[in-house]
Amino acid sequence: MLTRRHIRIKVLQSLYGLSQGPDADLRLALKELDKNLDRIYELYLYELRIFIEMHRLAEERIEKNRNKFRPTEEDLKPNMKFVNNRVLRALANNAPLQREFEDHKVHWGENREILQKIFTNFRESETFERYMNSGKDSLKEDKQLLKIFYAEFLTNNETMHQLYEDISMHWADDLDAAQMFVVKTFKSFQEVDGVVFSKISLNSEADPKSAADLPDGYDLSSAKLTVSLFKDDDDAEFGELLLRHTVNEGDENEKLISSKTRNWDTDRIAAIDILLMKMAISEMMHFDQIPVKVTLNEYIDLSKEYSTPKSGQFINGILDKLVLQLKDEKKIVKVGRGLM
Repeated sequence: MLTRRHIRIKVLQSLYGLSQGPDADLRLALKELDKNLDRIYELYLYELRIFIEMHRLAEERIEKNRNKFRPTEEDLKPNMKFVNNRVLRALANNAPLQREFEDHKVHWGENREILQKIFTNFRESETFERYMNSGKDSLKEDKQLLKIFYAEFLTNNETMHQLYEDISMHWADDLDAAQMFVVKTFKSFQEVDGVVFSKISLNSEADPKSAADLPDGYDLSSAKLTVSLFKDDDDAEFGELLLRHTVNEGDENEKLISSKTRNWDTDRIAAIDILLMKMAISEMMHFDQIPVKVTLNEYIDLSKEYSTPKSGQFINGILDKLVLQLKDEKKIVKVGRGLM
């Protein structure tokens, strides 16, 4: 699930796009926010599809070797352990996941050669060889192989990173979230009485103790395997509400900021800094269960990443003054102990 930090970043990107457009309005900003959030899910699907493509490449290689003019005994009786990997088979044979690929137009197409090179490097690695010849056969080992492959061959692959940036300028910011979703997807696979299932597809948090504890007629090929973008309804609403408040109170919040920056040339204050402070003010005033300190720290950190090197210190100073004023005016009211 997305963290509040990820959601704030998507709101910031939507607001920045709004500020750059001649015909910008709240409706367009909300639409852009939905697109920005959906792109994270789309990137997650691209990452999952890599594993299915690896599975297909392995199957294609086996079939090609079998059809050689003079196949060897190894060609005719290949080691099937990788293509029988439980997680890979679950992903490859899952109908809802295939529909998601179609709905989001997720395919590797002309870039499949890149995946071929990655798979070849992986297939020639000691990790792959140990797995194929371990003499063991378990879901745990299947998951461990994919975990190592993901960490060592994909997560920090510069070619893949560049490819993603070419597809979407924001995916560099989204990759850590998408990768977190992939890891959660793999962790969700469990096995009981020889039956592989995904915790994601179960309504209960309790681990089944036997196959009888699984839902009647449970079928992994038709079960939900993908994680949800949001942890709960509060997180799902957080981004939209934050954007609405920030846009609707934009002029008022800008006056508040101006009142604390009279010694500054407002034209020299970075546009991102203004947006971050507007967001922070709206968040402190309207989200009564988020501690003020958490909000301040979040926006100071975002300024360091998305604005100038000195922005964090600048924003901290302005927001500290505004917090004191807004508390005195009873415009910042928090619910619960220790939230102020």
